[in-house]
Amino acid sequence: MHGVPLETLPEWFGNHWWAVWTFAGIVLAGAEMLTLDFTLLMISTGAFAAALTALVLPGAFAVQAVVASVVSLLSLFVVRPILLERVRSAPGYRNAIESLVGSQAIARGPISHTSGEVLVNGDTWSARTVDAHTWIPDGAVVDVYEVDGTHLIVQAVDPEQRQLPPAP
Repeated sequence: MHGVPLETLPEWFGNHWWAVWTFAGIVLAGAEMLTLDFTLLMISTGAFAAALTALVLPGAFAVQAVVASVVSLLSLFVVRPILLERVRSAPGYRNAIESLVGSQAIARGPISHTSGEVLVNGDTWSARTVDAHTWIPDGAVVDVYEVDGTHLIVQAVDPEQRQLPPAP
């Protein structure tokens, strides 16, 4: 089997831009698996389009770059929003914040209907009780009932720990 000598590799890539664009497309598509937001996949599509252009027009690097840019931008601003909408509207889809609903957390200090903090999945969140007449003591195990903006609405798992607010 005949290979390309290592010392001539940069020259070979310079004469075979289709390989450079294909490599870039594969790397970007692989990196997409780390982000899962379709951005790198759309840019990868542009790189693959440039690779095809390089096969047809091997000496026209400027045309290849324009094709990569145009296809990437069209993919980002036309195809990506459609894909995201389809994924997010799929049955059972929950984003990372919505997935906190139903989780258990630990009270970090007392929690009232107006303030408090909980530790859930290693992160500290602002929290409030479900109703105005409940107070949860420090260290109580709570269920995350709802997400309201940046606050988690919680309720103590043990009914014994759902107390009346302390007197002012």
